[in-house]
Amino acid sequence: MFQLLHNLDPTLLIVLFSPIAIVLAAWALRIACSFSSITPPRFMHAVASVVAIILGHLAVRYYLDWNQVPPGLGRIVFAPLITSAAMIGISVPTGPMSAITVAVFHAGLCLLLFMGLAVVGDALIAPLLV
Repeated sequence: MFQLLHNLDPTLLIVLFSPIAIVLAAWALRIACSFSSITPPRFMHAVASVVAIILGHLAVRYYLDWNQVPPGLGRIVFAPLITSAAMIGISVPTGPMSAITVAVFHAGLCLLLFMGLAVVGDALIAPLLV
């Protein structure tokens, strides 16, 4: 199994696993909206919101790289947080402070999902490496 995944092209892996990641992020967005006492969007609306957040992050990252902004707390934490909050504020009818709250909860849920899947993946692949 490990050799199968190790020998695959990274572009193919991105194409295979991106839809799964987008679906999980949309589910996390709906839960984050519920935590923040905002009416959660329908699932397809949440998927479109996640795609908008991804495109917003790509645009901000490209802009910061193009202007050669030095790495720091603003580039690593605040720019993505503001971008996520802006995209959530635009796509989900909410105010700016609620959008920041949803963005923080969404980032935390996505982090928990990623770390959980990484631990499960390591637990499944570790016996194969012995």
